[in-house]
Order: sequence, then structure tokens, then C-alpha cells
Amino acid sequence: MPFFTYTVKNEIFENYRNLDVKKFQKFLYDIEDLNISKKAILVEDVNNSLLNKILKTQNYLSRETLRDGNQQILNVLLTDAYRIFDISNKVQNSMDVEIDFVKDEKNEIERNFKKKVTKGQYNYNDFDGEAEKLKKKFFGKIKEFINSQNNNKKKIDRIYIFHKELANMVLPIIRGEKRNIQISFRKNGKLIVKDETVQKVNLNNNLQDYLNSWDLCKSEKIDNLKYFIKNLKIIRHSMDLIVNWWLSFDKEKVPNKIDVISDIPKSLKGENIQNIIKAENMINIFLFNTLQEMELENIETSFKFIDKIEFKNIPELKNSDEVWTHKRHFIFGTNQNFVFSSHFGVEMISDKDSNKIREKTILEVEDDEKDNHLFHFKYLIPYFHQKIEKN
Repeated sequence: MPFFTYTVKNEIFENYRNLDVKKFQKFLYDIEDLNISKKAILVEDVNNSLLNKILKTQNYLSRETLRDGNQQILNVLLTDAYRIFDISNKVQNSMDVEIDFVKDEKNEIERNFKKKVTKGQYNYNDFDGEAEKLKKKFFGKIKEFINSQNNNKKKIDRIYIFHKELANMVLPIIRGEKRNIQISFRKNGKLIVKDETVQKVNLNNNLQDYLNSWDLCKSEKIDNLKYFIKNLKIIRHSMDLIVNWWLSFDKEKVPNKIDVISDIPKSLKGENIQNIIKAENMINIFLFNTLQEMELENIETSFKFIDKIEFKNIPELKNSDEVWTHKRHFIFGTNQNFVFSSHFGVEMISDKDSNKIREKTILEVEDDEKDNHLFHFKYLIPYFHQKIEKN
């Protein structure tokens, strides 16, 4: 859905003399519109290139002895078709590729479907509430886009998931236990030091253990236990879908790393670096639980915190107070080759049924170059790389 996959039947070129010029022109206009936002993907047969078909047809036209105005119109149309199809992203046809539209001599792209792809906003009903359809129709199309970009050289070798509240939702808070911290900040040029108390986090268990044992949760006095378990289930189901999708790539084209980045929660403020790293590893193991025993050589995962106070280290962002605000984005490629936001971040799948999407799920393709989130990511991603290289 976030991309439009299409191909063209051979009959179009074999019977070029009977081509409905107006309908084919309309088809070309539609593809050109989708090309502008880079959402069109041409599905090509390995041994039967569409662009080669166009060149052969033009060759036949040039050798015809009977010349008329229609021949000239066809030649111009085929020249436009070559240019437009050549601009589209391209993937090779296979059993895994779901094609949205196969152009024949009569059909047209359905208006509402094109409008949906162009707008780039999707909700629960677009997938009939089914997780498998979300994986196939949404993430499956992103996979084909990545495949189109990683044909000869990997342009998209990394996936970033920015979800501000993620760590706050999965860390186990111990009910009734607090620790004292000091925070410092400047006000009117003066350094202010202030004493605070924050809730205490238990960093001694695997988060999956809490899902497996209600008794463990109760014995360790986990706060807001009902919501803690619900959040873990939602994130477990959602990340399992993402990981299964990731594993479906061919080895030659798979993005090699997924980085998940979250704001540091208040419960970890003032913690020593050893416990910060311990919390990061704890969350990383939980998010990518299904990969831990597989020991795959070609893929890598990480979970890292970026504290909002670190933004002062980024000249372009240091004066903004809203860098972390509403950051729930999936970014494909260091250069933001494709970006979509999720209103609930990674929390897309129901806690009650891993086959169902959460009813409030809304996914939006982010391709407005003036969007502040994309501006922020332009500088956050390089900063993130610098940070992990130092560590």
C-alpha cells in the first residue's frame, strides 16, 4: 500500500496498432504522478524487460513502410512510456511480489486506490484488522521498495525506529521503592542543583520472564502490573511481526541492522552508566527475543537511549524544545530513503491476539521535505552514529 506495484501485459506491445492511446496516456499520467513521490514500483520479468519491449516496438514502427499520423503518435507515446517507466523503482517478479495493477488494453487504475497511495495514510480498516495483511500489504511493499534500492549496491542498509515512550512502557518499576538523585540546570545564568526522588527500576530479570510468570511480577512488586503486562504483550507481538518481516529478505538485500532509539525515562535519571547500559541491553534482548538463539551473521540489533539534554550537543537542534515530541517513526536508510510514522510507535498489534491489529493504529508516510520531524532526523541520525562509535 505505501507503494504501487505495477506491470504491463505483453499484448499492449504485440498489438500496438490497436492500442487505445487515450487510456494508455491516462495510465502514464498516473504512473508519472506516483513517480513524483517515488511510490511507483515496476515489477519486471527477469528475461522480458518492459523497457526492451518498448525499444523493440519502436524499432518495428520505424521499419513500417506505411507511414501515417497514428504511427507518429504511437512513437511519441512509447518515448514517454520509456521515460516514465525508467524513472519508477524496479524489482524482479517473483512469487513473493504482490502486484497491484497489471495494465492491459482496457483497464484503468482505480481512482480511490491511487488516492490512497498518494495520500499515504492507513488505518485498521485498510488491513481488515489482520496482522498478516499489515505485514503483506504494508511492510511487504516496503520490502519491495528496499529490494529496488538494494539491487546493485545496498542504499538501505539500516533501519531506525524512534519511539520516545518505549523504554518508559517496558521497564519494570518497583512499587513503593524510590531512590534519591540530584539534578542540575541553569536558570538566569546560575547553576541550580535540586534534590529529587524517582521510582526504582528492577534491572535484574529478562523482560520476557515477566510475561512468562505472573508470580514473578507479584513477588517483585511490579507497579501498575496490569498495564505493564499489557504493554509488554503489545510490544512483544508487534516486534515479532517486524522481525519476521525482516527475516523474509534475501541475504544479499536485507538491511543489516535495526536500531531502536528511545528517550531515557525519568526512572533512570541520575543512574550510573553501568545501569544505563544494563537497561539498554535488557530492552534490546526483549525486543529482538526471537533472534537471540538464531545467531545470524548478517543482521544486528541495538536499543539505545538519547536523553533530551543531549540535543544541546547538536547545533541545529539545540534551541528546539520539541525534538522528542511525537517521535514514533520508522526510518529506512541513513538518508531517510523512506519514512513512516505510527501514532503508537511499535505498538501496532493487539495484546490479546497476535493476529489482530490494534483498532487505533494509524500509519502515515512522511515525505514532506519541510516536515520538522524529518529535519530533526537529518541531524539526530548522524549524532546517534557518533554516539555509538564513541561507546
